[in-house]
Amino acid sequence: MAEVCQVSVCIPVYNGERFLLECINSVLEQDFGKFELIIVDNCSTDGTKDLVQKISDHRIRYFKNNKNIGSLGNFNKCLDLARGKYFMLLPHDDLLLPGALRYFNKSLSNKKVGMVYSAVKIIDAEGAELFSKTGIGDYQISDMKQSIITFINYFVPVQLAMARTDVLRKVNGFEKKYGLYADIHMWFKVVFEGWMVA
Repeated sequence: MAEVCQVSVCIPVYNGERFLLECINSVLEQDFGKFELIIVDNCSTDGTKDLVQKISDHRIRYFKNNKNIGSLGNFNKCLDLARGKYFMLLPHDDLLLPGALRYFNKSLSNKKVGMVYSAVKIIDAEGAELFSKTGIGDYQISDMKQSIITFINYFVPVQLAMARTDVLRKVNGFEKKYGLYADIHMWFKVVFEGWMVA
C-alpha cells in the first residue's frame, strides 16, 4: 500500500528548466516536513529531467508523461498521483515563501475548512518583487457567501491554495472546458460541497 503523507506539493512542468530548481528548493526548504514533492513533466524538450535527476531527496517523485497532455491534463495528473491528505499545485515558475506549508496545514486542521489560500507577491523573471496582492486583509475563515465574493474579487489562482485531496477528487478536479478559469471553478465546487475557506 502506498505511503500516506500529510501534504502533496505537485509541480507541473513543461520546459521549465530556467525556474524549476528555485521552485523545487522553495518546497524542500519548508520548515514543515510531512510532505511529498511530485514533479510531473509534460514532455519537456529542455533539460528538466536531467535537472531533477541531479537532486537527491527521498521526498521527490518524478514522472514524465509519454505525450503532452496540456496544462489542465497535467494538473489532473498531479492530482491523480497525490498521496497526501492535502494537495497543493505549484507551477514550475512559482515559489513558496518560508512557512507556507506549516501555515496552510494548520488551517486545514480545522475539520470545517476545505481549502486555504494566501496573499501573493508578484515577481519578475529575476525574482524582484513587482507588487503584492491580498484578498482579505486579516486571517479569517469564510462561509460560502464570503468565499464566493472573494473568489470573484481576488481571483484566487491555483498556486495560492491548498485543499483536501479527497474533496478535489470528489469534485472532479480541473475541468478542461473552463480553460483558464478551471481553478476558480474548482474552488466554487469546493464551497458548494459545504466547506469553509481559510
